[in-house]
Amino acid sequence: MAVLTSTRRQFLPRILNLPIARKWARSGKWDPSSLCATLHDVRIQAKRSKHRFFMYADSFSSVLLPDTQASEMEMVDFTLTEMIQACRSHESSQKGEKEGRAERGSYYYYTHPVKKVDGSLMEHLEGWQSLQEEVSGDVYIPPSPDISPYISMWMGGKGVITQAHYDVASNVFVQVYGTKTICLYPPSSHLDLYLYPDAHPRARKSQVNFSNPDLKLFPRFGPRGGPEPFLEVHLQPGDAIYIPSFWFHHVEATSDFSISLNVFSPSLLRQAVNSSFQHPSPLLRQWCLNHNKGVGEKIAGLRVMVRELLHTLGLEPESFVEDIIRTRFHPLYQTGTTVHGHRDPLTSSASSEFEKDLKAADALLLEEENALVENAREIAGLLDERVRAVVPEGDSEHVSGVIQLGAAHLIELWWVSGVGLGANTMTTSNLRLLCA
Repeated sequence: MAVLTSTRRQFLPRILNLPIARKWARSGKWDPSSLCATLHDVRIQAKRSKHRFFMYADSFSSVLLPDTQASEMEMVDFTLTEMIQACRSHESSQKGEKEGRAERGSYYYYTHPVKKVDGSLMEHLEGWQSLQEEVSGDVYIPPSPDISPYISMWMGGKGVITQAHYDVASNVFVQVYGTKTICLYPPSSHLDLYLYPDAHPRARKSQVNFSNPDLKLFPRFGPRGGPEPFLEVHLQPGDAIYIPSFWFHHVEATSDFSISLNVFSPSLLRQAVNSSFQHPSPLLRQWCLNHNKGVGEKIAGLRVMVRELLHTLGLEPESFVEDIIRTRFHPLYQTGTTVHGHRDPLTSSASSEFEKDLKAADALLLEEENALVENAREIAGLLDERVRAVVPEGDSEHVSGVIQLGAAHLIELWWVSGVGLGANTMTTSNLRLLCA
């Protein structure tokens, strides 16, 4: 393996040799019996589901696409002792099911910042801030206003999976009890993993059930269980791994009970990508607030911006937009099996009115087209320049993957801002008008 410079080390996942991780695992303070004694009167809110794939879903925003996925997940009020017993009981029921003695039980999953679980646990994590040094090395990373480093705990029984997803923060992950397997995929794998749209409550996560993929719904995923991982790691107590921002990771607990710790830290790459999202788009904003402009006129303007954005980034507009539609949106409007079993498809109306408005709008666009082109070119240049400035030369695949994720987000962001959001608005046929 090539020796990584301190800068390049920030952008590739790697196994870490951390004395502090081994110290925590060997201390016994993170064994279930010790934790149960420490937290004997503390109640936790764990997730329970008949499905083993767990993921965060934004259930608080009213401006997202409808979530028709019935995850059948519920929150359960537990003591830690009760949760561990439930996890181990589930493991016994699985063994009994194989022998015809029992029915499958539920899976349990819990994550929370350690300090908020019980402040006394921080006494067993002296020096946890040093994990940030594994991220930054000798490179200064400016603080982020919305990501302050903190340490969290993750617990679950055998078979529990954190569904493949990427984070925009850097992540140092430490195993302190039990075992886990982590598969990591580069940002360029996003099409093969079939992400939920950014405008969906399950944004940044894969829609695919890795254990039983529906290849009619997700043909790019492939019959071998998805794309080849860049790295597959089997974590034992005391092991640690660094997961860079924008890298997909799929995590499975492989022991009867598993406890992990992690620290999220600000990422230079996130700050680089965000700069393009925050770049002013005065004309687009003006359109959003102008109720006299029809939907067709707004789509016509977005089409100009999307084409220029993608051309400037070296991406072919028609094929890129089609790839995003087919891997993110098309599955939402189809019947099939996803990560949580059967999903009811979104329903939508035809786009004939949008198409009619669009044809009438093209002639009205001429006066503003140059300004839209220039604005999109500025944003694309900023995204490309900032990402390439922080990712070392030689990581062209990494650069390309992150830029593609950024471009896809911009297209969704512009659509929601200019046209609106909803099952009858953000449809596959309507989105295709961007490159019609």
